[in-house]
Amino acid sequence: RRGWMASSMREAVSEALFFLSTAALGYAVVRGVRLVAALRARAALPRRERVYRSRHFDSSVWDEFEPRADDVFIVTSYKAGSTWVQQILSTLILASEEPLETISETSPWLDASATAAEKQALMAKLHAQAHRRFIKSHLPADAIPFYPQAKYIYVGRDGRDIFISMCHHFERATDAWYDHVDAQMNTAMNTEGPGGSRHGEEHGRMPRWVPGETSPASLFSEWLTKGAEAHPWETDGWPFWSVFTSVASWWRWRRLPNLLLVHHAALVDDLPGQMRRIAAFLQIPIDEDRFPDQVRRCTYAYMKAHAKRLAGAPPLGPWPHVGDEPATAEVFINQGVNGRWKEVLSPEQVRQYEAVAREKLGEECARWLATGELPADLN
Repeated sequence: RRGWMASSMREAVSEALFFLSTAALGYAVVRGVRLVAALRARAALPRRERVYRSRHFDSSVWDEFEPRADDVFIVTSYKAGSTWVQQILSTLILASEEPLETISETSPWLDASATAAEKQALMAKLHAQAHRRFIKSHLPADAIPFYPQAKYIYVGRDGRDIFISMCHHFERATDAWYDHVDAQMNTAMNTEGPGGSRHGEEHGRMPRWVPGETSPASLFSEWLTKGAEAHPWETDGWPFWSVFTSVASWWRWRRLPNLLLVHHAALVDDLPGQMRRIAAFLQIPIDEDRFPDQVRRCTYAYMKAHAKRLAGAPPLGPWPHVGDEPATAEVFINQGVNGRWKEVLSPEQVRQYEAVAREKLGEECARWLATGELPADLN
């Protein structure tokens, strides 16, 4: 009997050990599966891999930024309609009344090149905002943090229209405006960055528009094939930064649930419909009684009439102007129309642009950038 009991105990201990080892193995497998899933999920999100430090950018400011779960980020290259979308978000989020501040104050360009004091003041201002924040960035997806809980709206526009709008801004700038830009940017460029690095890699003055010599046609080739010296991985966009790098970086993540693609042409064609689409993405209910007035405040006619409140004083100094005309924010809020490049660019320049766009973006993305037509699963 004693032998039977000892044998039974050995069997019980053996079964217990087998159960524990199986449970431990199962737990390890589950943990391993979860770890792999987490790593895959992390790999399926944009990662911050590039540093932008130039006369235009300082991406290190994101190191100091404290995100909120309901933050909205408006991202774009430039001259694509970011101010328009900022105004749309202002009317949807701050629905009760017009903000007392300018759009650039309520919804700042976070990663613009700035001094340490200016960055500190900006962070304090954002920290104090009690409303849902909507913040602008001009950086590609691989140069800013990506917060899965936040919302991102990428604003696209035909690159040729972006180019023409950029030329409009250049053409109306005065020497005093350019000198102010140089002085302002040189101050920021000479500030120390992480590890003692400085902005000074990029030298020289901002290129000038010379009446009688400079024209959109003469600038086009450089804009299409030359990048900024401070961004050696970019090969277009001079004298600003790359349009194609920006578009391609965000298009790659177009199916993420917290990223919405908005096109300038769609805003022109159907402003109320696009405002509803943006509101749905941000889970903002539409008040049908107030919606017509919200749309009215987002039309180009309204924005042009209220340009000073929308644009205010730019971060780069006095607004440019022509001849004896007074400085005006209307230079910044221009026409908002598309297709003007057809009157400026030659057939060969158009072919050149389309070839470069297809090469750098792929057929599907190049088609969206040119037309605003999204694949059916993204509408």
